[in-house]
Amino acid sequence: MLLPALKISTKGEMNARRKKMLLFAIADSALLTAGVVLAFLLRFDGIIPPIYQKNLVFYSGLAILFTIPLLAWRRLYSFTWKFVSLNEIVELFKVFILSAGLFTLSYVFFQYRGGENLFTSFPRSIIILEYFLAFLFLGGLRISKRIIFILFNKKQNGNEKKQTLIIGADEKADELIRILQKTKNNYHVFGILDDDPEKQGTLLHGVKVLGKTKNITSIINTHGVETIIIALAQDNGKTIAHVVEQARNARITDIKIIPSMYEALDGKIGLETLRSVRVEDLLGRKPAKIETHEIEKFVNDKNILITGAGGTIGGELARQISRFSPGNLFLLDHEESNLFDIARILALEHPALSLRSLVCDIRNRVKIETLIMSLKPHIIFHAAAYKHVPLMEEFPEEAISTNIFGTYWVAKSAIKAGVEKFILISSDKAVRPLSIMGRTKKVAEMIVSALNTRNVTQFISVRFGNVLGSRGSVVPIFEEQIRRRQPVTVTHPKMTRFFMTTPEAVLLVLEAAATGQGGEMFILDMGKPVRIQDLAREVIRLSGLRPDKDIPIVYTSPRPGEKISETVLTQEEGVSATRYQKIFRAKTSHNLTPGELLVELKKLKECFDDREKLKETLAKLTS
Repeated sequence: MLLPALKISTKGEMNARRKKMLLFAIADSALLTAGVVLAFLLRFDGIIPPIYQKNLVFYSGLAILFTIPLLAWRRLYSFTWKFVSLNEIVELFKVFILSAGLFTLSYVFFQYRGGENLFTSFPRSIIILEYFLAFLFLGGLRISKRIIFILFNKKQNGNEKKQTLIIGADEKADELIRILQKTKNNYHVFGILDDDPEKQGTLLHGVKVLGKTKNITSIINTHGVETIIIALAQDNGKTIAHVVEQARNARITDIKIIPSMYEALDGKIGLETLRSVRVEDLLGRKPAKIETHEIEKFVNDKNILITGAGGTIGGELARQISRFSPGNLFLLDHEESNLFDIARILALEHPALSLRSLVCDIRNRVKIETLIMSLKPHIIFHAAAYKHVPLMEEFPEEAISTNIFGTYWVAKSAIKAGVEKFILISSDKAVRPLSIMGRTKKVAEMIVSALNTRNVTQFISVRFGNVLGSRGSVVPIFEEQIRRRQPVTVTHPKMTRFFMTTPEAVLLVLEAAATGQGGEMFILDMGKPVRIQDLAREVIRLSGLRPDKDIPIVYTSPRPGEKISETVLTQEEGVSATRYQKIFRAKTSHNLTPGELLVELKKLKECFDDREKLKETLAKLTS
């Protein structure tokens, strides 16, 4: 019984749309006719000469004949009238240019091909007047509903909405204000703050730039601000931090921000995309320009396997790849709960996606080889790895078994299955490594470098630093300590780390993978290192608390394997630029042959039962 009802409803909606289009076409025809008549009245001071009166119907008919089909062709009957924008007005202008051109050709044709009575002494200025008036009439009709909606919406709801201040007067603010003005919502935007001197006092869709961000406290007090929406580029970290701090001091808790391009890959801004300010917004990283068409060409219709798909990087790889229409997406992890969660989310967000979850430990040589041989993926992203430095110091055999031998089995299986590209997700901890985790990642880089020398599979490594918000990283730990009102623990006052957001890191990985030809070590530009104590202070402030007053910061000592500061490459490796922002190519220092690699791996395997000897052998291999 549900299907017939659905069909009737759909048919009824189609009939309603056709009826609406017909009514507007009739209204447009009437306005075009009015434009013709008024053009003659203006041209001849209110009295149309008899010679033209008898041909008014013909002139109007030509205008209708040329204009209405063009309007339909340019889909100017298919948009929502309440949301009409400058784009539709521009399209309307183009239609009238074409229609006026056709009308002029008709004039020339009838003038010189025997239709003298129709265009006898016809003033050519009429054509200009006629189409100028018609553009005003039809444009006015299209924008009238939006004007009425805006006025009515302000009148009815202005007093009920939250007094909203926008920070920034660029493209983001422009789009946001348009959305807020043409939709029902709880925000009344009364003003904008922007630090550009040339924008002071200007209007953006009727909303005035009231001053600079240094004036925020007085603006808040004067206008009773309830909500602040930050519409600044992500490289304005200091300004964002200042705005948030001043708003918090004024006891404003409703602070929203427009997300970066990495979160909203399609570039669309909407009320649903607004989110709370996060610590990454305060770092001031300049967003890279991602050439998504290269990624789309690389991913589209390919069978892709992601190992470690339940982790932070693996999960984000799955999310981003899903947007570019892969042929089949295979998610592999040994931990079933995280794998189930990411697969469920992707199935909801991309119902047409061909998705398969695989529970497998990459250390199981036979099973991983069987799986990869049966799946025959075109591309493998190898993100499976143990990453927690202190734990791996305690259990080096686990790190070596997964990060080294697991990588080797997956890589060898990729060669056997004829995989086109194998991308290793590496770490800055592989540079002059002190920790077991860092040394195992360096050996993983050595493995893919050695195996790239004689196979059809192109092996690529991508190295980057810490990812903000990943499981086990400092920010979630700080947030948990703050939630429990415990002191925030920082290892050392001078400790620094490179940080990158997960979406940005993954998109840069995809971009590097798309262009790599095999044998490359790509380094992602991590920007400037961030002091961990500064990061801790920002997390405390974002929680609405004061560092060293509400929440103390306590310094501990470095744990085994930890460095005070990290680097992303050695001096010997060096870098060369690629054509992409924030992606560099390093000269790999790993020059083992496949035979030499096997010898070194055998040495590690032989001392698995002796933990200290295992550590010593690993240290020699990576020294």
